[in-house]
Amino acid sequence: MAITPITTSGPTITISTAAELNAAYQQLSGTAGGGTIVLEPGEYGRLYLRDYDDDTESPVVIKSADPNDPAKFTSFFFRDMSNIRIENVYVDSTETGIGDDSLDLYVQNSSNIQVVDSVFMHDPGNVYKDAGVSVDRAALFRRSDNILFEGNVVDGYMFGISAREIENLEIVENEFTNIQGDGFRGGGLQNVLIDSNYMHDFYGVDQSVPQNIIIQFWGADSNTLTQNVTVSNNILMTTDKGSQAIFMRNEEFGKAGDPTSGHFTNVNITGNLIYNSHLNGIRVDNVDGVVIDQNTLLFNPEADMTLRGVPRQYEPQIHLKNSLNIEGTNNITANVVVPDGVDA
Repeated sequence: MAITPITTSGPTITISTAAELNAAYQQLSGTAGGGTIVLEPGEYGRLYLRDYDDDTESPVVIKSADPNDPAKFTSFFFRDMSNIRIENVYVDSTETGIGDDSLDLYVQNSSNIQVVDSVFMHDPGNVYKDAGVSVDRAALFRRSDNILFEGNVVDGYMFGISAREIENLEIVENEFTNIQGDGFRGGGLQNVLIDSNYMHDFYGVDQSVPQNIIIQFWGADSNTLTQNVTVSNNILMTTDKGSQAIFMRNEEFGKAGDPTSGHFTNVNITGNLIYNSHLNGIRVDNVDGVVIDQNTLLFNPEADMTLRGVPRQYEPQIHLKNSLNIEGTNNITANVVVPDGVDA
């Protein structure tokens, strides 16, 4: 699986206002070959695009004229859209609302959406987080396919990326930091690559509200069983506050009458560096076909977790439960826990 970068063969339009941006998009998305929109430095607010006609749009690339002085947005909303690539923009909705569970990037019922080389910033300075406020979420991808999120910085949100019912998803070469909850979380996923991300120093003051997990896959409220997942070559670490690193479980497993009550399938967790202080370094439950290879799990003695008001520390380990066809090799870890009868 490799999502090809969107390119266009149509004209380039340079614009400087939100109204011009919308007009340029409507023009190019309806033109054979699409085109490129170049954004002069400035404030563009929220970009809201929704196709009510069920058309397939021509490819459009939207990018800043000067990556060192990027165009600034408060959020993006794409529904029933296709073939959009966003490059080198800066997104910050802090001044438009905090704690209302809003999203700075929302993609639903869409295909071939790409966001690259951009910055998503929220609550810089941690003014709201330090006051105990659950801040907003960075991104949600829902019921969509061929989604690429590459080379971005995500800083200061409640959650980094959430994904529900997605086919073909690539999260690669991003930096996630200062997150209150999970860095990546999702279920009902097919063909997922999470590779070469630097996910570090999550906010993580109190592990009970919320519970920090850097990368999490679940089965609850999903329509399909997750399959074909690769989590590779990521750096998952913390400085002074611990968190779970990689956690995968199907909460629906074994429930009678539930079509998603079976095992997740074909999961590869390879080449990751984990430096943390939670027992769940790599935790995998309810998976058939697991490769865990060449991961390094190191204990960070400077990091702790606050559980029910008490600071605690654990050496991260590899733990598999109710899983089949397991291959575990060349890992560095304090401990490996596998189902009875499994040699890994």
